[in-house]
Amino acid sequence: MGRVREARSRRPRRVHRWDLGGVPQPARLHQRICRRIANLLESTLPPEFEVETGWAWKPAADEFVPDVMVYRRTDETVRYTGTPALAVEVLSTDRRDVLVVNTTKYAAVGLAHSWVVDPRDRGLDAYVLDEDATYRRVAQLGLDDDEAPASAELSFGLGTVLVDLRQLIDEA
Repeated sequence: MGRVREARSRRPRRVHRWDLGGVPQPARLHQRICRRIANLLESTLPPEFEVETGWAWKPAADEFVPDVMVYRRTDETVRYTGTPALAVEVLSTDRRDVLVVNTTKYAAVGLAHSWVVDPRDRGLDAYVLDEDATYRRVAQLGLDDDEAPASAELSFGLGTVLVDLRQLIDEA
């Protein structure tokens, strides 16, 4: 009997999404921004493309979970293994990882379009991958910046959408 208990205690504990052992969960505003962007993009997509929030993308050795991802329709259910048309990151507690690590890795695997939304600083940056595999900022929106507009038409390779930062970030 003692050996059975001992063996059971050595089994890895199953981790559930709701019990992530100290990993901070996204705030309500973060999730609201993701949903609003996904809704905005979905209304403009060609029929062979879809948009998801928080779905895994594994193009090579690394696996990512962009906040919003536009991708070609697939039968894959666990993770997407192609290259998305667009990945959107909404900054929260892991700002360095998104701004440095993810964007570097996204560029290395050929993600052509990337947007970064910053609720804290009330801005959005849109990037396009250049021929030399580095991102070039093609648009900057801001609510607290006199030089950046609050809204603009943003392209993501499959079309353009009018993004109004006030509608994305407004908590009301």
